[in-house]
Amino acid sequence: MTHPADWSFPSAFVDNALADDERSLFEEHLAGCADCRREVEDLRALKTRLAEAPRRALPPALRSMIARRARPSAWRRWFPVPGRRWALAGATAAALAGAAVWVLRPGDATPAAIDLQPLMIAHAESAAERPLPVGAFYDEDAVRWASYDESDAAR
Repeated sequence: MTHPADWSFPSAFVDNALADDERSLFEEHLAGCADCRREVEDLRALKTRLAEAPRRALPPALRSMIARRARPSAWRRWFPVPGRRWALAGATAAALAGAAVWVLRPGDATPAAIDLQPLMIAHAESAAERPLPVGAFYDEDAVRWASYDESDAAR
């Protein structure tokens, strides 16, 4: 019987990685396929031999080289998934575009005119009610400001 090139059912069957329905279908297939039975027997024998093989410790130099290569770079620690850096760049670009649109939106380019007359009247009334004490300035400043008029501006 011929099987597809990516036929992985025998290996998954030996590793108990098949779902219940797949397992029952493959067991039915095994009953009629000598090639798959032989492959399952070979895989089980290989698995047994590998389990019985002696374990050896890695040489320290090889262990450190593997650890060094397995450790992620500083860039990967900050962005462990390659797509995250593009997502971060996209979010930053969107935020900058939104800020630019908000700052440059039409209608707010010129501030509304403020009528200063009521503010100046209120200030004059407040200053008349509570004059600033002379000791608040240096003496020479108090004299200069007290005697200031339009003719001083021409000097």
